[in-house]
Amino acid sequence: MVAGFEMPVPEARPDRIARRIPFFIPVSATGLTRCSATNLSIGGIGLTGVVTGGTVPQPGDDLEVEFGLSGEPKPIRAVARVAWSSRARTDGRLGLG
Repeated sequence: MVAGFEMPVPEARPDRIARRIPFFIPVSATGLTRCSATNLSIGGIGLTGVVTGGTVPQPGDDLEVEFGLSGEPKPIRAVARVAWSSRARTDGRLGLG
């Protein structure tokens, strides 16, 4: 809960392995700028960002990610494997997880 606001948890969809929880936080990720998390599940994290360098992350690619959590002095750093990615829009923005 954030400042007295509780966000409802979406219903599970039968076509997904795990329920996705809305999770919005800035993320640093290899090959992306203006990157943010959009959701979190036991299967991973959803991201949106703008591709830099012209190479769109593809399923199976590894990305280095880093983000901070409120109250934690050190950022979380991990290597994330891309499971899916959308097509990049004309402005370079895409979604991936």
